[in-house]
Amino acid sequence: MRRIITKRTLQSAALASARYILDNQASFTNETALPVFVGNSYSTVVRYGWNTLSVLDRSSFKTGGDVVVGEQSGTNALEVAGGSSFLCDGILTVGDSKGGAGNSATVRDGATADAKNGLRIGYGGSGSASSDNALLVSNATLSVKEIVTLGVYSKALARDNRLQVLEDGLLRLEDSTEGRVIVGDSGDCNQLLVRGGTLWATNRIFIAGNNGSGCEAVVDGGTFALTNGVDSTYPFVTIGYYASSNRCIVRNGGQVRVCSTGSRSGQNPLGTLIGYAEGATDSLLVISNGASWVQTAVPGEKSLFSIGYKGANSGCLVDNGSLGVSADAGTGSMIAHLGEFQAASNCWLHIRNGSNVKLSRMIVSDNGTSQNNEIVVEDSIADFGQFQYPTLKTGMDRIPNRFIVSGATTQVKATSILPSIRLSVEAPKD
Repeated sequence: MRRIITKRTLQSAALASARYILDNQASFTNETALPVFVGNSYSTVVRYGWNTLSVLDRSSFKTGGDVVVGEQSGTNALEVAGGSSFLCDGILTVGDSKGGAGNSATVRDGATADAKNGLRIGYGGSGSASSDNALLVSNATLSVKEIVTLGVYSKALARDNRLQVLEDGLLRLEDSTEGRVIVGDSGDCNQLLVRGGTLWATNRIFIAGNNGSGCEAVVDGGTFALTNGVDSTYPFVTIGYYASSNRCIVRNGGQVRVCSTGSRSGQNPLGTLIGYAEGATDSLLVISNGASWVQTAVPGEKSLFSIGYKGANSGCLVDNGSLGVSADAGTGSMIAHLGEFQAASNCWLHIRNGSNVKLSRMIVSDNGTSQNNEIVVEDSIADFGQFQYPTLKTGMDRIPNRFIVSGATTQVKATSILPSIRLSVEAPKD
């Protein structure tokens, strides 16, 4: 039997500690732009609201405004499951402002959800923020337009928020000029996890957007695809934007694809930046256990891969994985930089344990001023294409960068070495 739920009934349920359920093909429609709160500051228990909105068994929920799960109220939940649909024409927020901790949203079991104006997990305003909130997508689809952000406004308070795409789940960002994912906009220790699911995004992803430290994105046996849509600029991954100790881990057969369709050809290059600003030290990318990272550009476009743009101590570890290797990797031009600017010293690229790396060009200390950068190839295959060491007028001897090769199965290839310098290969030290 089809059951119609009134807006008044839903608002009343949101103000009390209760579970509100739509099931058996029930429907709810709010045609206004007024927000719907699942637990808010007017609840009988402010910090632990214990409110739940469940949309189950092929039911539908549609609202013309925002949906907030936990507005200055904790331990509230949204659940969309069993082939049901959820449509929010505004912004979907999980955890809003001080006190809005421990809230969750789950989209699972064949359900579909759509957030038209963005998704925020762990949000706040001036002087307040929300922590320990989570959104999970499993065997279901969540579509988002505009921006997905985790941990906004407060470095200390907007922390430990999680976005998880698991087990045939799909998180899809629609084509948009603002279509980007920010893991840790301001807050520390926020996490994106793609395990057995797919994240498809346009434009850019920032692992720590501004001041967030200790944030990470993990692709564990899943797929992360980043491309440019018709209205977007260029696809780019940034690991560590302004703050330190942020990382991306791709493992257990996980795949990352950064691809340009050419619709914005000739404007800006696609690519990856590990350690963007001088404050983004100790930024890290790990590709391990059969995982792969591929960047594909149309002919005539550049594809950049920078380890330590300005952030010192930044690194990339390829451990039984592949970088730049695919059936179509010949299109475009993947150019790697190690320690681009003066501040980006002590950066490193380690290729180990049966890995395979293919580049069109490898540039060490691009501006000739960063120091103590290191490349290690051990029991792996590395094709660097054009290999370029520093070009300082004072000479190579004053820039102590290291190139270490070891292992009986190691193969290192280069089509040319630029400029014409002595390139020493060191044996590993005991």
